[in-house]
Amino acid sequence: MFAFEGADTAGEADYGYSLTPMADLTIGEFTGPQLSFEFAVPSFAEDAVASHITTTGTPTAQPRFADPLTDVTDPRHRSALSERFDLDVSGLAGDVVGVIREATDSDDAPGSNGVDTGEPVVEGIALLESDPEAVPTFNGVVALRDVPAGEHRLTVNGAGVAPYGQRIDHGGDGGDGAGSTDSATTDSETAEPTESAATADGPPATTTVGVDGDVVVTPNEDAVKVRAEPAADAPGFDRVAVEDDVAGRVYDGLPADDEAEGAAVYVHREGAYTAEVEDEAGALGAYRVNPAADQSTATVREARTGKASLTSFLLTLLTETIAQASVFEDGDADGIDEVGVPDDTEEQTGAAADAVEDVLEATASVTGGPGGDTGGGDSGDDGSGGGPDAGFVGLLRALEASTNAARRANEAAQAGNAQGADNRLRGLKQRTAAIADALERNRENLPGQLPGLVERRVPQIERRIQQAIDADE
Repeated sequence: MFAFEGADTAGEADYGYSLTPMADLTIGEFTGPQLSFEFAVPSFAEDAVASHITTTGTPTAQPRFADPLTDVTDPRHRSALSERFDLDVSGLAGDVVGVIREATDSDDAPGSNGVDTGEPVVEGIALLESDPEAVPTFNGVVALRDVPAGEHRLTVNGAGVAPYGQRIDHGGDGGDGAGSTDSATTDSETAEPTESAATADGPPATTTVGVDGDVVVTPNEDAVKVRAEPAADAPGFDRVAVEDDVAGRVYDGLPADDEAEGAAVYVHREGAYTAEVEDEAGALGAYRVNPAADQSTATVREARTGKASLTSFLLTLLTETIAQASVFEDGDADGIDEVGVPDDTEEQTGAAADAVEDVLEATASVTGGPGGDTGGGDSGDDGSGGGPDAGFVGLLRALEASTNAARRANEAAQAGNAQGADNRLRGLKQRTAAIADALERNRENLPGQLPGLVERRVPQIERRIQQAIDADE
């Protein structure tokens, strides 16, 4: 240890130090009263109250005494020390971090067609299967320190919320551990690994869990368990994503249980979701999940990836959208949750392919004739007629044309006619552009929340069209 020898004046710039044995100044133990009170307290009572208090221990007993580097936990700081002094920084394995967000119903969506996320009401706990000790959150932040590299299963839970589970590949090739790929991103997003992902000789990795760090949980009373099970002759799922029409992605990662054949995620019943699955070959499948008010589970059976899955999804989403849009004929969204169009779950009987004919006939009664199977996709009233209903009718006709195109593409894909399906999907892409154009030109003539309802789904439709065209089969 260094001991200051003193100086004659404070202005001297150089000081001399002498080496003194550390043993002369070593603290052996802390003794004496640990608490102090302004009033007299019997010693036995003071000992009882203070018995649960522990200190950090004497300095010489702490790891930092022998290795000061253990006090440095920031990856960049450790990396800089390693480069400057040639130190071994492999002592820490890296952190797993995220922030809890709680799903609630959205005021921006008509009926039960969207959720928002906000700060949690209560704190939660996080548990890695590889570590028996749960870690509490602080201000909603999940922070697990010094996590060994490798695959782990993370569970996040709390009072009054459904559990969240995700498998993470910490410090591996998966980058951020969330398993995000381009398939689940929007036009303005690109999934990238976190900056501090580990390299073979670099600092410890920081793995971000959830969706870009957001771990979305749902209150128990509003929770619906979305389950997806692969078909018997189909591969299992390498990644699962769930995306709400309003909130965007609420789950994106590796399935929580790597030994189970399917995957399960809890979502808020007020949402309208697209469930995406990706197999080990990178092929994608998509399924529509729009839970009813009395549903507690939403099960996708016989899930597959590929062209047929994606074209079926497009038909389901467009059939749902045109049926819900027709409700706005009276100027409001009353009855939108009772349109009765089935999604892709077994809890809602039937299929969109069976319901589409009835939906289009009902829409024709509003538009004044069969829609959009002729023309280039923007046929129909563009609002130039001047009446308040002109823009609404024009939008319905654009949706009719797109739904008919999706039906033909789905029929070709289900029959195994990949080339025919692709040709019809390219036509659907043009008709989808007409929907966006009708929204832009007639927004002021459209009732209430209808523009937002349709507009939020257009990017989803466009993305799935391209994925279906790119799919091998």
